[in-house]
Amino acid sequence: MLYKLIILSLSCVQFIFPKIKEHINNKYRRLILIIFGILLVFMAGTRNKIGYDYDGYRNIFDNIAFHNLSFSNANVEPGFYLINVLSINFYMVIFLCALIAIPLKLFVFFKKSEAIIISLILYLSTIFLTYDMGVIRQGIAISFIFLSVIYLEERKLIKFISCILFAMLFHITSITFLPAYFLVNRNFSRKLIYTLTLACLIIGLIGFGDLLFEISKIIPNTMVGEKLAYYQTSEYNTSMISITMVKRFFFLIFFVEISRRFMKNSISLNIYINCYFIGSCIYYLFKSVSLISDR
Repeated sequence: MLYKLIILSLSCVQFIFPKIKEHINNKYRRLILIIFGILLVFMAGTRNKIGYDYDGYRNIFDNIAFHNLSFSNANVEPGFYLINVLSINFYMVIFLCALIAIPLKLFVFFKKSEAIIISLILYLSTIFLTYDMGVIRQGIAISFIFLSVIYLEERKLIKFISCILFAMLFHITSITFLPAYFLVNRNFSRKLIYTLTLACLIIGLIGFGDLLFEISKIIPNTMVGEKLAYYQTSEYNTSMISITMVKRFFFLIFFVEISRRFMKNSISLNIYINCYFIGSCIYYLFKSVSLISDR
């Protein structure tokens, strides 16, 4: 019920926002983010038995808190392990994760979005439900990745790398965003974008992800090796084309064509599209190992 009220409130605010935008501007935007930030942290941080991976995270906490599971045997990243160690109960784990993940995302929206209400509605209907209300380790990692984009645009390498390292404390797959600093400022042609994306799709369907199994044999006694082995044997893996794959490619074409025709000189948009392009290539390449591609 609270979730529906938040969406309804945002829609109402979006309706009246253009009429008062010129008079209130940043002060108004900041107030919106603070109010809805408190509501979202409360909703995500106080949930009980709601969300994907809830039981899995509960088992991790129980093993650490009640069975003295060491970090080397926990098979989770150090940041999330530390939150579990510091928390007096599992509900505190959930709340701390929400308190870290949600305000960071809202801060980035405030800094970068010119349509703050639309950004919030899109966030609520996608990332918030899937990650901040479910896969919370990845939700925190995404927040630091979001923050890193600010420094990526400003070409501040040390701050960018710091954000990636913080993200890796909660999800090791965040390292895949590191090359973005050196790639996203380039002007890729339509031909290269579409050809390379299709090539990654074909290679992924053939079974490129199987290579991970061989890699996991080489580095079996490390966190990376254990995770690769786990991801490769997941029951969710598939080599079939899905609606999500088609939808992602459709949106890639849409974004590229819109930017090329109407917003050629937008540096920020070019960076975002390149990030989406590179992310799509990685997604398709590892699609046969869905627990990696979906991350």
